[in-house]
Amino acid sequence: MVDQNLVRYFKEGLAYGTSLDELKNNLLKEGWSAVEVEAASGAVKGGTTSHSEAIKFILMSLLFLAVISAILYFAFIQKDVSVERIDLKSGIFLDVGNKALQLETDNRSIKVILEEIFSESVKMQIDGKSLSFNLNEDVIINLNDEDEKLLVRLDSIEDGVPQFYFKLIKVEE
Repeated sequence: MVDQNLVRYFKEGLAYGTSLDELKNNLLKEGWSAVEVEAASGAVKGGTTSHSEAIKFILMSLLFLAVISAILYFAFIQKDVSVERIDLKSGIFLDVGNKALQLETDNRSIKVILEEIFSESVKMQIDGKSLSFNLNEDVIINLNDEDEKLLVRLDSIEDGVPQFYFKLIKVEE
């Protein structure tokens, strides 16, 4: 059993900046046995850290938190879906700057996810289909409805934010 008075002596001495060896020597000079001194110093050494080790631990913890925060931001927040109820029948221009959006119409919901932006083209998913769009090129997408299609045109890319034109087209037979 380790003498708690010795453990307290070591903790207080170390807190005041006295070296472990100096504390040990003082106790040995006062008549404490080497076994008792080593047991108490071992108990203290196992539970204490130096000032530089504490700072290193804090910095590593902060770095770890920063990395986890970045991962969570790009995994969840960056691709957060904004929902806008719009009338696609008349057509609308939308900036797809937040990486994803959900277009709500009377009959359906269309999920648009931006994947990559290039200087004159964009790659994105529309309802799970991966498609490429070039500037000012009309693309007509079948929406799994026989009577509705979606017209999509990449109108511009300004400051890395693409602007698309979306229009729902009713197919008359």
